[in-house]
Amino acid sequence: MQYRRALLIIAGSMILSTALTFELFADIEGYTYKLKTTVEFEEIGKAKGSRDGKKIAKCGWKFKVIRVKNGEIIVKFKDGITNDNITNGSRYKIAKSNLLHICGDLCSKKEDEELLDKEFILKQTTTFLDLDDDKIKALPIWKCKIYAYDKNFYYIEFKENKEASQYVQDGQHYKIDEKSFDLEASTDFRGGINVSTLYLPFKFRFYSKDRSTPPQITPGVNINFSLGYTFYHLTGLVFSGLGTISTSDINDSESNTNMLMGLSFGGGIAYSINRKFQVFLVSGVDKLGGNNGRKWDFEWMPWLSFGIGYHIFDL
Repeated sequence: MQYRRALLIIAGSMILSTALTFELFADIEGYTYKLKTTVEFEEIGKAKGSRDGKKIAKCGWKFKVIRVKNGEIIVKFKDGITNDNITNGSRYKIAKSNLLHICGDLCSKKEDEELLDKEFILKQTTTFLDLDDDKIKALPIWKCKIYAYDKNFYYIEFKENKEASQYVQDGQHYKIDEKSFDLEASTDFRGGINVSTLYLPFKFRFYSKDRSTPPQITPGVNINFSLGYTFYHLTGLVFSGLGTISTSDINDSESNTNMLMGLSFGGGIAYSINRKFQVFLVSGVDKLGGNNGRKWDFEWMPWLSFGIGYHIFDL
């Protein structure tokens, strides 16, 4: 009876965990991502599929997911063309140490004089200074040439780029079909230290203190807080929390089941399903304390479990 009840609880927890995972997989609203590839987006209000409504966003540009609705992802770009961007014929300067931002390997090992009046397309998003030392950002779609230099700076004149209208606008909303855009493969997850909650539906206990009790699968309600470090989708973590601990009767020799409150400690790994939900594989120990703990065969004995968690915040 004890094992049948445990298996029913485990099966129910697995079904619930799976349902929550798929239901909440699209919960990406409000998060910022960075493109890993060049992607075409559609302007809001344009006829679906029309070529004049298509705009290009380049690899490395950032955007925020505003909402997911009716199979479409609505985004707002944090990079892109702005009214303050470079204009044809405008002149700026840039520190000599940033020369590779302008022309990459084409500039390597060349003398300053050799670079004069050569036309380049910027290799990456770069911040320039106007002649009053105010900053302005130029994206890697602009043509430019070096028209002068001194000890510390190159002086740049920007040339007309007729393709600029093809790119997304900074701060504007665009859409893309959810089925045609692999969000996870095209964007970066945030790394770093984070705090999550962790729910464990059961624990597999390997052996007791005196090795006389066989391995057990024990159900329970275990809510823990974890502190981890995430690198892309994987997180290494430690955790601690309170929960019900299922024990055989520690007061007499009958084989009944008690549900007692106790502390859990441990560590493990987690895989990020999306930006909020994770699945965990963890190992740990339990502490009951007092007479109950001293009489319980599995106190401080290792166990293994899996569970689901919810990302709370980053540190």
